[in-house]
Amino acid sequence: MKQTEKILGIFAFLSILLELLYDYPYVPELIILSCFFLSLLYFFFSFLLLNDIRLRNVFKKESYKKISTIRIIGTIAAGVVFFIILTGILFKFFNWPGGNYNLYIGLMLLLGISIIPIIKFLLTKAPFYRNLLIRFFVIGAIGIIFFSLSPELLIEMKYRNYPDYIEIEKALLKDPYNETLIKKAQEERIKMNSK
Repeated sequence: MKQTEKILGIFAFLSILLELLYDYPYVPELIILSCFFLSLLYFFFSFLLLNDIRLRNVFKKESYKKISTIRIIGTIAAGVVFFIILTGILFKFFNWPGGNYNLYIGLMLLLGISIIPIIKFLLTKAPFYRNLLIRFFVIGAIGIIFFSLSPELLIEMKYRNYPDYIEIEKALLKDPYNETLIKKAQEERIKMNSK
């Protein structure tokens, strides 16, 4: 399952970079799918993934012998926090409502739950806590970067070749329910996609 995590993470990161640097078709769909499946992996399987339990051993009692109940609960909590942050990144990247809110909540929760693994790692130097802290750092750093980016900057980066569309989208950020702007944005999107 670690390979799946790495592949989805790298794929999501490269897809986002590709979308920011070039204008290829179907890249937004790749971003959505890779971020969505990575966040679901963390949400549903974090107790397996973070505790190095193989999926085929999920129902074997021996797999859980050396793992405390508190550690399983902690890995589930970490998975939920990773899910919230990845969902926030996805929403922020596409300017969907709630992106910054998800990122803020996720980053605050990450800050709160990272205290225990930091203390445990300093006391025990266990590889489990080191690996968990690496994930905290990577996902947290990417979350902070996206949280600090303004929606206007993201729009300018993604649509730099379409200045008319950028202006309409910026106006829509200020007035999201303006019917005239919505129609203009749809017309510009059709022009962009026909090129």
